[in-house]
Amino acid sequence: MLGYLGVGLVAAATLLYEVALTRIFSIAYGYHFAFLAMSLGLLGFGASGTLLALRPPSGQPLRGTLLARLAAAASIALVCGYAVSNVIPFDPYRVGWEPGQLGLLAAYLLCYAIAFLLAGLVLGLPLISWPQRAPGLYGANLAGSAAGAVLALVALDRADPIAAVLLAGLMAALGSLAFACALPEARAPTGYPTRVDRFVGLMVVVLALVGLWQPPSWLDVRLSPYKPLAQLESIPDTRILDRRSSASARIDAVSSSTIHSAPGLTLQYQATLPKQSALVVDGEVVLPLTAREGLTRSFVDGLPTSLAYHLRPASRTLVLEPGGGLEVLSALELGTRSVVAVESNRLLAEQLTSHLSSQAGDIYKDPRVQLVVSNPRGYLARSHDEFNLVMLALSENRRLVTAGAFSLSETYPLTAEAFDGYFGHLAPDGLLVVHRWLQLPPTEELRAAVLVADALRRAGKDPVTRIIAIRSFSTMLLLAKQEPFKQPEIELAKNFARERQFDVVWYPGIRPDEANIANVLHRDRYYDTFHQLMSDERTLYDQYDYDVTPPRDGRPFFFHFFKWRQTPTVVALLGKTWQPFGGSGYLILVALLVLTIALSSALLFVPAIAVRRRRHRDRAVRDKRAPPMVYFAALGCGFLLIEVALVQRFVLFLDYPAQSFAIVVCGLLASSGLGSFWSTQMPWRAALAALVAAVALYPLLLPTVFSHFLAQGIEARIGITLLLLAPLGFLMGIGFPRGLAALGATRPVRLPLAWGVNGFTSVISAVLAPMIALSWGFAAVFGCAALAYLVALLAAGGSPRIGDPVAVMACEPAGQRPRQ
Repeated sequence: MLGYLGVGLVAAATLLYEVALTRIFSIAYGYHFAFLAMSLGLLGFGASGTLLALRPPSGQPLRGTLLARLAAAASIALVCGYAVSNVIPFDPYRVGWEPGQLGLLAAYLLCYAIAFLLAGLVLGLPLISWPQRAPGLYGANLAGSAAGAVLALVALDRADPIAAVLLAGLMAALGSLAFACALPEARAPTGYPTRVDRFVGLMVVVLALVGLWQPPSWLDVRLSPYKPLAQLESIPDTRILDRRSSASARIDAVSSSTIHSAPGLTLQYQATLPKQSALVVDGEVVLPLTAREGLTRSFVDGLPTSLAYHLRPASRTLVLEPGGGLEVLSALELGTRSVVAVESNRLLAEQLTSHLSSQAGDIYKDPRVQLVVSNPRGYLARSHDEFNLVMLALSENRRLVTAGAFSLSETYPLTAEAFDGYFGHLAPDGLLVVHRWLQLPPTEELRAAVLVADALRRAGKDPVTRIIAIRSFSTMLLLAKQEPFKQPEIELAKNFARERQFDVVWYPGIRPDEANIANVLHRDRYYDTFHQLMSDERTLYDQYDYDVTPPRDGRPFFFHFFKWRQTPTVVALLGKTWQPFGGSGYLILVALLVLTIALSSALLFVPAIAVRRRRHRDRAVRDKRAPPMVYFAALGCGFLLIEVALVQRFVLFLDYPAQSFAIVVCGLLASSGLGSFWSTQMPWRAALAALVAAVALYPLLLPTVFSHFLAQGIEARIGITLLLLAPLGFLMGIGFPRGLAALGATRPVRLPLAWGVNGFTSVISAVLAPMIALSWGFAAVFGCAALAYLVALLAAGGSPRIGDPVAVMACEPAGQRPRQ
């Protein structure tokens, strides 16, 4: 049993490390880089299959000492790989004009790949040496991975990513100790331990515990020098006031004389700016904290959003995602009657209600303000309140988004379904207020307007008479209501814009000569695109250079504006924009897909030749009905497509990405582990057929479940999630161990190749899944997964039945049979 425990511990360590890397990559380089962690892990597993195919296990029994040494090496590599990578001067911002950065990127990724390769060997060797025990071994692997997902959430929430890395090293070291202490039982796939292996395992455990107790400073995450936090730290008077971390974010409280932020503030404002500090999320998003010191009414009245309070004085206001709280502070200064502020980041809310409260103007101590820590969509589903103003605050810093560098982030507060909820919580004659950064050509501000217009049209209302849009030097403000704007309201908005030197982009009855007056552009593309949106939105969607169609919950990527017609422009601008990977944006996914396919093909081609040459020496029963490699490829493809799609889809239901990842992966892998344990008792092909049907059904089922239960508490939603995933995961866990057992019974020489094929197709799917979701939505990802499992079903059609005595005996050559 200790052997199975060792497998589970190493699997847990591997997944914990994978999750920790997503946070480290996000902090160091950005969210767009984090998805590489999963690909790295799977690539290491695939490479372990290549190595095992080239150097297959000998005919001797697999000994626990070998697994113990590999697990100890993996434990050391998990920590040392991160430590070495942390000193490699790789920077994605310089890739576009420094080709040498590609070499540094390769070295950087190699540091992590070695650890995953060793972990893959630990998990793959027992499966290859003991295919008849695949259900138990694969079940232990999946159960350990499920535990690692939960442990990752706890470790990241209670400590930080560095502690999670060290904890992963500790878990692998405990796995090494378990292998070293395993007895040569009949049921344990291990050999005789040695005292040296036990001592080494124990020493690695001790070192990991020491590191956890007091992590050395040289393990701190090294930020790209071009990230906003690194740039702030380069200023002499900058001080880091506080640093806290959770599973969803690392937040640094920063004080600096250079922090001044007031999105859209009129250029007419000439008075002193209020004192500001900032909270920086993951080194990237700068949230200004505005103190009351130096704050004047003229300052907040010079912000574009103050128009809403002129139109609806003494209002009852809902502010969604207030960030540093400037919109809440403005509402209080402009005389709002009450404010409900909905903040999804628990750590941010805790900081602004405790030691940083005064730096944010003590906004959450004001009796008029109610702070709700919740996903905005969840709050709206639970609440039946109506508001005079529903405001989507502009709480992130401006970024170039047209190339798609930030495409991968799921933005459920900015989907068509979300805007239906916003309009549904407006009181009679209430206003929806949306504030976005200006981009040129128009993208994010135009897509926000598209969402507003689309929601009105679906409600049977004409957006032409229900939208007002004004632009400042840097931002655009959208105002919308369910009834047509009255003439006095329109005149008030026009006077407001004229007094502050803002430009009117749209109002009911606007003339072309009334736009583009204050901040004059050679060509006013804002008015042009708004005019086309109001008159013929379908033509706009089809002919515009960027994708500005309204995002939906099934494709919630607000910042994905990429169209293939942009490719020549993006390629021409490579290295000429201040963005990661030279501004390649979405094309980096395409490049990564090509790279993973080429690398996987190369790593599979060599062992395939080696396996073919050894086939004539294989004394096992040869059976043409053995599952072909396409079977294992289809399983790897289908499993990862489903996993990635479910993690992204459940972000809405489970509040934030890290929690969605931990719970979905835990539920899916735990139930898959049960499926693996019970796989020999289940009809193989019937299970695959049921899986195809289930995967096809889930895209239809999930929206209904989410709409009915989104209002429930998080505990209930977690329970519903686990129940939803249990049948799907159970069926997903049956195919792989059954296929391995069948292959071991007929062509055991091909077992390492099957392990590698499964790993490499998983790598490709981990990249392919977000690409499909970005282009066609999650339903298309599920459709591709169903097709993959259908291919597996067809490939398994001629395979031998497990349980046949000949198959069992063929699976256990004399040198490898366990003692009875």
